[in-house]
Amino acid sequence: MPLPRPLRRIALGLGFALALAAGPASPAAAGDGKPDLPAVVKAVASFMKKKSLGKRDPADLARKLDGLSGDDLSWVLDRLEEVPEKERGEAAGEVLGRVRDAVLTDRYGAAVLEVPDAWSRLRDPSDAVRAALLSDLARLEDAEPGTRFALWAMEGSTGAVRLRALDTLADLASYGGDEARILPALRKALEDPSPAVRDLALERLANLSDPSVLDWALARAGEPASEEAEVRGVKEVRCPGDRALHLLSRVSKIRFGLEGEAFRALPAEERGALLEEWRKWRASAGPNPLRNGDDGPFDPLPRTTSVVVDPAKATTATLRWWSEVDRAQFRLDLEDLEVVAVTKIDWTANFRLLVIASGARQGDWEAFARKIPCGTRHRLPRKGFGLVETTVQPLLGGKWKVWVRAFESRGK
Repeated sequence: MPLPRPLRRIALGLGFALALAAGPASPAAAGDGKPDLPAVVKAVASFMKKKSLGKRDPADLARKLDGLSGDDLSWVLDRLEEVPEKERGEAAGEVLGRVRDAVLTDRYGAAVLEVPDAWSRLRDPSDAVRAALLSDLARLEDAEPGTRFALWAMEGSTGAVRLRALDTLADLASYGGDEARILPALRKALEDPSPAVRDLALERLANLSDPSVLDWALARAGEPASEEAEVRGVKEVRCPGDRALHLLSRVSKIRFGLEGEAFRALPAEERGALLEEWRKWRASAGPNPLRNGDDGPFDPLPRTTSVVVDPAKATTATLRWWSEVDRAQFRLDLEDLEVVAVTKIDWTANFRLLVIASGARQGDWEAFARKIPCGTRHRLPRKGFGLVETTVQPLLGGKWKVWVRAFESRGK
């Protein structure tokens, strides 16, 4: 029999918090190359008795833990936390902290240790703490910790945390994250029971120019389901059916002048006829009309460059890349860069872009970008030359990282 909703939420929260430190109930028997975990506990516990760690002790402690699996590390940590207070010296807290860091590094990668108070925050089951943690993880230069945690949160959370995890994954796709793991999770969200999740997945996948959203939109355009949800700190009504209609109209440029309610009010036969026109367009539009538009086709694999900007020193940046297609050097000048906090965990970026091509072919084009949500891609195409997508990432510590993806034109 399924649990009532309040109890399900409690169970999810407890499972999420306890999973971090969970380990096997007892160690595997030593021998055959397996570590002697009780011996490891005994050796590490000896460091806990000290008044302070000596110069070589951190390296010696690291060697004791080296080679242990995540489950083994968790079991060792559990035993160390059971050491009575009378057997602990002043160094005990530092020793436990180093073992906890080893557990976190195994689970999420070493960069997770850059997040302030990572251990306690990763164990905290409250929605507000998880949402803020996801935001901080997306501000690391290494996308791996955030990717691992957000993928876990997508499977084990509900409501605002699930939406934040989805947003974080989409941000990380633009911050150098592993798209082979991120994009399937975002596509899976298109079939989520929650209309708010489906709607946000459509929004973010469309910004990433993932063609799966067009196929979803053709299948589900006009669906009536909607849901009020808090997205990026603001209560919004999210309706994936309406977004699908808008997406099809914008990309195909086939506009019937019908909003969501009016489209849904049409007889089924008329709705089918309109959808058939969009299907015919989709069949002839090429593999990725979301990215290509009127200016493509573009090479599907971009040249990706990035630069870190310290706003205390400058609000400008310059990036360069070579185009084999155009036999030209490209330079992107970013000026008047500004990152503004719109909530405690969300930012927008303002900037001016100037792209200059010099070589066998020459040209330049520019744009002024305002209130671009950090993590989303600003698109600057020029027919015959290519497409430049720019993303700004606010880093922990106050610096900004600019990501530029240059898609070369294949339409000449």
